[in-house]
Amino acid sequence: MADIEALRDAASQIGQTLKEASRSKSDILMMASPEADGIASAAILCKTVFSMGGIFTARFSRYMADRDFEKLSTQGHDLLVFMEVADGREEELSRLFKGKAVFMGHHQPAEKAERSLNSWSFGFDGSKEVSGSGLAYLVSQSVLPNPNSAAWLAVLGALGDRQDTGAKRSLIGLNEMFVQDAVGASQLEFQEDLLLFGREVKPLHESVALTSDPYIQGLTGNRDISLSTFSSSGIDLKRSSRWRVSSDLTNEERDKLLVMLTSYIEVSGDSVSSLLGNTYLLRREDEHSYLRDGRDFAALLDATGRLGRPSLGLAVCLGDRGKALSESEKLLTEYKSAILRAVNILLSGDDRMVPADQFVLCVADGVVSEGMAGAVSRSISVIPRIREKVVVLRALTAQGEVKFSARRGSMCAAQADLGSIFSKVAAGLGGGGGGNQAMAGARVPAAKSAEFFERVRKEAKGP
Repeated sequence: MADIEALRDAASQIGQTLKEASRSKSDILMMASPEADGIASAAILCKTVFSMGGIFTARFSRYMADRDFEKLSTQGHDLLVFMEVADGREEELSRLFKGKAVFMGHHQPAEKAERSLNSWSFGFDGSKEVSGSGLAYLVSQSVLPNPNSAAWLAVLGALGDRQDTGAKRSLIGLNEMFVQDAVGASQLEFQEDLLLFGREVKPLHESVALTSDPYIQGLTGNRDISLSTFSSSGIDLKRSSRWRVSSDLTNEERDKLLVMLTSYIEVSGDSVSSLLGNTYLLRREDEHSYLRDGRDFAALLDATGRLGRPSLGLAVCLGDRGKALSESEKLLTEYKSAILRAVNILLSGDDRMVPADQFVLCVADGVVSEGMAGAVSRSISVIPRIREKVVVLRALTAQGEVKFSARRGSMCAAQADLGSIFSKVAAGLGGGGGGNQAMAGARVPAAKSAEFFERVRKEAKGP
């Protein structure tokens, strides 16, 4: 049973640990995963420690091997905060760091350790009710005089983690509480509107072409076709010399757009209602910025992390609206293009998409980098003809291993716990992995990659 008071108490204990370390000017190291939720989590705790006068360093890592943890243990940090980086090894690492480590995570834990804050241990589903940034926010709330100051970052992290699983793509569980905190603090407003990428920035036809969730058959990834489709829609693409964006549309024009897209959506096997849902708008950001819409902001953070520059995303979260934002926006454009290009390549080759029971194995060797594996598998998992399966994408790493990234399709009935299965199978093959019920990742030696997938299939079938 979910116990919010026990969760708050545990978060408060970590908050006090950070407070004491800050007051004593201890050397605090923050370690987080380089994606939207991890970057938002780091930003919340960095703001918290800074406000208390503490000294900190923030680093990001997608995967840490034994030698990496051992090296960290010799660097003399007084306190280490691991956010979704420990891969279920909290108890072992607590001994390695001699009690100087704190662990936070929303993936299902393999073990429980001292100074560990995990949503599942308190009855909260970390795949849809609270993300890592939400846990960081609870820690922040416990020690800051303005307890709701980081609520908007908790919302961003949840959106980046695709936890908008409620009716009309709403946030639920503790995430809904964080939304209300952000609204109460005048940071956020939400309303039902079109769920198009770049709705505050991109010209209408480009916005449609760059939208991949929902996937619009024939238009997603096809800018020119999208432009020609608009030419007969009766919707003005320009006013004076300025391209219009989605948020400019009147209610009548929005209805016209939905009618125009209906046939494309239905061919995809979906309903046009999938294009409508809750939008989360950050009130203090520029109206014509990627930072205005919460999902676009989260995508920008994802782009910086997955393309190897998470410090840019952190800087934007901490208030940089100059060079860091400009460079992050360029990465976002590159990121979206890379996803659509990879999806098109994978879908166009029969040898790239291999059905296997409740799974679809996406062989992305040479097409998708390790950093992009999660983003591409996630994009494929919402495609109508695939979304009833579990997508497992494999890609090669720079170290010669194989990275597997799994996402349960948005309409998949399979109930297998992907995180537990990946953790168990990878550990048995000399690798590492983890996740939650709906998403997981693992790295295994290349020679064991075929065996890994077969064992995952067997475990998913059950006894």
